[in-house]
Amino acid sequence: MHYLFFGFILVIHSFAAAGHFEYDCPDQSERAAIIVQNFLTKDAYYLLRQENSISASADSIRALNNLQDSEACAYLSSTLDVANNEDEYRKYAFYKAGEYYFVLKVLRPPSEWPEPDADWAPSETAIVFDQDFEPMLPFLP
Repeated sequence: MHYLFFGFILVIHSFAAAGHFEYDCPDQSERAAIIVQNFLTKDAYYLLRQENSISASADSIRALNNLQDSEACAYLSSTLDVANNEDEYRKYAFYKAGEYYFVLKVLRPPSEWPEPDADWAPSETAIVFDQDFEPMLPFLP
């Protein structure tokens, strides 16, 4: 019985390591990485960081990926219903810095918009989550 259980766990682990998830991590976004870096380093966000005890090095910023962060991506994607909340103008990006997760809804490049010449844009949003995926702080980039 133990061998069967171990084999089942091995199959699940192999399946997960190959990147077969109901929710994949979103693609990296240069814009999102810049927003996270600005949040962690710019004076404009100093009080927000201090009031919420958020401290992480800009050197620790990385995009979540399927190999290292499959469970985090699955949890965040399902909790935020990413599949039904992206739109033609914005996309999600998941980043981590230190022990914090950043979920950002950032603008797509204007060339991907249904109206590339539009003179307006929807707002970008971001939420900081702690290591237990509890939302700590929404902020506007």
